[in-house]
Amino acid sequence: MDPNSIAWMYHSHVDEVRDVDSGLVGVIIVSRHGQLRANGLPKGVDREVIVSLDFDDENGSWFLDQNIQRYAKDAAKAKGEGTAFVASNQMMSINGFIDANMPPISLRRGERVRWYVFGGMGTDLDFHVLHWHGATALINGMRTDMVELPVPGSMRVADMVPDAVGLWLFHCHVPGHTAEMNALFSVH
Repeated sequence: MDPNSIAWMYHSHVDEVRDVDSGLVGVIIVSRHGQLRANGLPKGVDREVIVSLDFDDENGSWFLDQNIQRYAKDAAKAKGEGTAFVASNQMMSINGFIDANMPPISLRRGERVRWYVFGGMGTDLDFHVLHWHGATALINGMRTDMVELPVPGSMRVADMVPDAVGLWLFHCHVPGHTAEMNALFSVH
């Protein structure tokens, strides 16, 4: 049976690949009738966290040319870099951040945290295994420190009660993803 709130991924279908490469993807949290508290959180949940694991290819973005004009020191030369330029626009990210550059997610010891985890939308690289250090979560009645996102567009709900104070890593366990696809959460 579903928990009292679930994640539902949405994305544009106008030009699906280009729209997703432009960041037009997200999650809608759907709650069962009568299961929200006055503050908008599901009953039994103190904090919600949304995590997107994604292969980003900004070469297909609607904003590529605009970003080159805005950020490149020499816009005319930027696209002329060939494969190095193309490769620099492809990355594995968590919530759009790579290499643990995302601000750490701040949690309190003992609070009930619901994680809504979803995978990217579209390439054969968008299969992921999220692994938390220092904490476990309950997913479909099973206690674990990992959640599988086996196909593009996968979504999972994980309930966690962090009990180990500290700064902890969470990352994708898929070989080739781990170098870029990592982030931190703190428990205080």
